[in-house]
Amino acid sequence: MKKSSLFYIFFFILLFKMTMAFSQGLTCGEIQPFCAGDTTLIFENSSGAGNAESGPDYGCLVTQPNPTWYYIQIDQDGDLFFTIEQNTSVDFTGAGIDVDFIAWGPFPIASACNELTAANQVPGSWQAGDSPFNTTTSQGCSYSPNSIESFNVIDANAGEFYVLVITNFENVPGFILMQQTNIGGGSGATDCSIVTTINYCEGEVVTLDATTNNAVLYEWYRDAVLLPETGPILNNVMAPSAIYTANVYDIANNLISTIEFNINFNSVPIAFQADNILQCDDNNDGIWDFDLTIREADVLGTQDVTQFTISYHASQADADVDSNAIPNPTTFTNTSSSQTIYVRIDNNDNNDCFDTTSFSIEVFDTPTANSAIDIEQCDNMDDSNDTNGVVTFDLSTKINEVLGTQLLTEFEVKFYYTQPEADAGVVGTDIMTPIQNTSNPQSIVARIENRLNTNCYDTITFNLIVFELPVVLPLIELFQCDDDTDGFTEFNLTESNELISTNYLNETFTYHISLPDAENGFNAIPNETTYLNIDPSAAPDILYVRIENANGCYRTSQLNLLVSTTEIPANFQLNYEVCDDTLVDGDDRNGIASFDFSDATAQITNLFPIGQTLTITYYETLSDALQETNAIVDISNHRNETSSFSQTIFVRVDSDIDNACLGLGEHITLTVNPLPIIDLEDEYLLCLNTNGTEEVDLPIIDTGLSDTAYSFVWSLNNTIITGFTGSSYAPTQGGTYSVLVTYTITGCQDIDSTIVYESEPPTVTAELISLAFADNHVIEATAIGSGVYEYSLDGGPWQESGIFENVSPGEHIVTARDINGCGINTAIVIVIDYPLYFTPNGDGYHDTWNIVGIENQPTAKIFIFDRYGKLLKQITPMGNGWNGTYNGNRLPTSDYWFTIEYNEPRMVQENNSKPILLLSIN
Repeated sequence: MKKSSLFYIFFFILLFKMTMAFSQGLTCGEIQPFCAGDTTLIFENSSGAGNAESGPDYGCLVTQPNPTWYYIQIDQDGDLFFTIEQNTSVDFTGAGIDVDFIAWGPFPIASACNELTAANQVPGSWQAGDSPFNTTTSQGCSYSPNSIESFNVIDANAGEFYVLVITNFENVPGFILMQQTNIGGGSGATDCSIVTTINYCEGEVVTLDATTNNAVLYEWYRDAVLLPETGPILNNVMAPSAIYTANVYDIANNLISTIEFNINFNSVPIAFQADNILQCDDNNDGIWDFDLTIREADVLGTQDVTQFTISYHASQADADVDSNAIPNPTTFTNTSSSQTIYVRIDNNDNNDCFDTTSFSIEVFDTPTANSAIDIEQCDNMDDSNDTNGVVTFDLSTKINEVLGTQLLTEFEVKFYYTQPEADAGVVGTDIMTPIQNTSNPQSIVARIENRLNTNCYDTITFNLIVFELPVVLPLIELFQCDDDTDGFTEFNLTESNELISTNYLNETFTYHISLPDAENGFNAIPNETTYLNIDPSAAPDILYVRIENANGCYRTSQLNLLVSTTEIPANFQLNYEVCDDTLVDGDDRNGIASFDFSDATAQITNLFPIGQTLTITYYETLSDALQETNAIVDISNHRNETSSFSQTIFVRVDSDIDNACLGLGEHITLTVNPLPIIDLEDEYLLCLNTNGTEEVDLPIIDTGLSDTAYSFVWSLNNTIITGFTGSSYAPTQGGTYSVLVTYTITGCQDIDSTIVYESEPPTVTAELISLAFADNHVIEATAIGSGVYEYSLDGGPWQESGIFENVSPGEHIVTARDINGCGINTAIVIVIDYPLYFTPNGDGYHDTWNIVGIENQPTAKIFIFDRYGKLLKQITPMGNGWNGTYNGNRLPTSDYWFTIEYNEPRMVQENNSKPILLLSIN
């Protein structure tokens, strides 16, 4: 944007010292050059201007009233020490004004308004948290009430820029003076040419004012060429750049001042219009990180990129004043789906020379191409040929599938033959539907695009597929036999399938009364395997068959039903008989057996003229025979599992030429004859060497069958017993007996067997296996014989073991018996022992003492002693025993001892004395 301005320069000559006063910038965007050197440069302060703009970090400046913005450029490396003074008078003889300041830097350029942060403040002794009134030297910020402040820059480098804000706290009009206090001697220096060099933009018209006190004549020069103007004002100063000089004379024609104006006109850039940035959203949230800089080349055009700076702004106002530039133009996040970006292009030498333009950034929803199922059609007569795989397709039926829930008002669906065409999306290359396919299958690419930005699109591929129609015969005839000559019979319509189509196993057949029903698949005949014809005459029943393949494509055929009379004689009958068996099911009583009637085929074939090609099949039911379903697979090994003991077999004869039925009827009977029923006991008991104590009778093995209706063969241990053929048998020895029984009428046989066990009474022995006077008397009994025996003591409980423990003294009877009842035997055992005490008090209980168990040994001698070994009494086991007296005198209660001489029950003579017999007389 071009800028036209009027520039005034005021000069004051005081005390013959030349001073120059310059204007100030009220905002960072209007920042002015400043310097401090040999020439004293005075700038007007700012008053009544309000507070400084927001954005920069103002450091120690608690408030920032009436700011003036300056920048300095370093001309020579080194340290720079300055004083800043504010005064009401241009010659600084008036009243001082409170001056506050803050400095930032260094920067590579003067226009660093977006970089005025705390980190970029000029270092000094003041830090955040310190008093704002710190006046220590070497500071970069001061808020003290003084009218003169110190400002230092350490280690400055030539070419660097520093930005300075000086405020007028008292809001009093006046002037600002900055002077360097360490000029020369290796110190740094500022570039004052930036002050005397005044930059303008090409196209601006400038007025130069050299008004000087006491001046009466002015000589104006342009690049040393005298100009006609003689007054203090030079108007209409325009490009090109030039050095203007004004020599000022007083009334005496004395040269009192020479004022030089270095007027530099900078070119004004052109901000060319840039294309909008249109972005397809990847998640349709309307937000995107844009790289705005991709439009820099469009904005610059052919202009030199090194001469201009481009910035991006959110508003035209910001772009005009070069404020609030977008800080991250390479990753700018939009705030709305459509947003205008304002571009400012500045001349690097003079940012007042600028132009602006704008472009839009827009985020568009990216559609999703939902999958579309293939379009499948059956071949038809669209092109007068239903076998070439060419039909007509309406692609518009896929629009809603591709759209899904997306709005048709926002997105458009088009179709293309190839992926490159779909990606290009060139107008006019899409397919106009309907179309006929050119190949089978044929691939179609659907493209869904945003109507507002067609670059936002997605594609999906689907196929056009044409299925073949079934290959069928248009007319066939089906013959069925009539088994009762009434003209009606049941047809298995499915028998026509293999006549209609060679691919019948992979096709579906339905049968209909009318052709329209067959064409539309309506009203299919439900009982297709048991269909009863409706016309008994010689005329055929006409049906229509719909043949549909796995792809749902169909054709129709006409089916004529014809009824023929059977040619098998009614009196032709074959009978087959077998005996029940256990070959398959292990059950020879259920009336189910295996039959071989394979010889029937030859016999039936002989009923028909020689030379015919016949198919003879056998069925278990008439319905199966009529329907030609469930034919008996193996007639050489057929089992009558559906009809026990007797089964009728239906025979069907068909012509191999036209599948015509030539014969049908019940012509075979299968009979299963039962086996003889033999019910022998599993086992019998035969008692040998009996002694009259047995409890069982002699066994008789009896079949319970008739001697006249059956024949019998008996065997013992697999050896036939000769000379005996009766229905029962009395065994004389143990072993395995079997009998083979034959039913004389059918010849069916069965065999049964049983086991005869032998047993006998036992031979019993028993003995006392413990010594006399033992603590535990034990008897052991042994039974010998061929049986299994058990034992009882004195008629007590029976037990398998012959050992009896804790037997009481005296005589005992041990009995052994055969557990199957073949008799018993006994043995007697005597147990010897003595009472531990007796009480000879005449009460009839325990009045005497004697040895028990040797009453049958009269020669036994018993000797009784006192504890000192004195013999008190000799007795025998035959009497009542000792009564507790000695020589007729009753002895006191005490312990007494005895010895005994006797024969042990094992028949061993024992003569030694026996100790340890303790007697207590109470």
